[in-house]
Amino acid sequence: MRLTVHVENAIKKIVEVSTKEGTKKVEKTMNTLTFADIKSKDEVVVILKNIKEDELGTPTKHYLTEEKIPGRSFVRRKKK
Repeated sequence: MRLTVHVENAIKKIVEVSTKEGTKKVEKTMNTLTFADIKSKDEVVVILKNIKEDELGTPTKHYLTEEKIPGRSFVRRKKK
C-alpha cells in the first residue's frame, strides 16, 4: 500500500531548474507527501505523528491506495 498525506504550512524549498536561459532558482512547496510500502494501518499513525514532530507541516488529509477517495470523476465520458 502507499500512503499519501496532504499538509498545510508545508516546507518551502529552493530548487535549481535548468531552462533555455540557463539555471534559475525556483521555490517549491512540498504540500503532498507520499510513503511507499505501508504494511499495516498502525504504521499510518506513527508516520502522521513523525510528520508533526519533524515539522514538515500539519497533516490535513491522508489516504491509502486501497481506499476510495470521495468525489466525482473528472474523466469525460463518450456520448452515445
